[in-house]
Amino acid sequence: MSTPSAQAHIMQDGTRVWHLGQWLTLKAGADWGTGFGLAEESLERGYAPPMHTHHREEEAFYVLEGRVRFFAGDEETVLGPGGLAYLYRDIPHSFLVESATAKLLSITSPAGFENFFRETQELWEDGAPPPADPEFPARLARLAERFGCEIVGPPPVARPV
Repeated sequence: MSTPSAQAHIMQDGTRVWHLGQWLTLKAGADWGTGFGLAEESLERGYAPPMHTHHREEEAFYVLEGRVRFFAGDEETVLGPGGLAYLYRDIPHSFLVESATAKLLSITSPAGFENFFRETQELWEDGAPPPADPEFPARLARLAERFGCEIVGPPPVARPV
């Protein structure tokens, strides 16, 4: 349920999108007239986006559940519930879910990058990844460029224990 007015935009559910093998629920963004984008992410162990750099916005992750390893530049930090990672623009970053599941709130400022998440859904058919599509990484990189984001490396992987 969403109730926009001249004084507030109140939302219960949001818009659910499939992004790189995970579900995101978009809660706020440019379409709603907010100055930031907000998404709730439900993730499974091993999920990691490619190492990337935002050139237009800064990004923050608030960990609600689980254990997540964040990579920013040459720094690496593990956060649990209540942890916050604030990632400055023009710094390469990524994260890796280390627990069985994790739930994050992701915030981008200024708003607009949430539309990248909407458009990545179109690169997938029926919510499933393209079967061994060798062109997928290049298509994803081109889409990211349109949103001022540069993919600079592969996703981080778990190290042997």
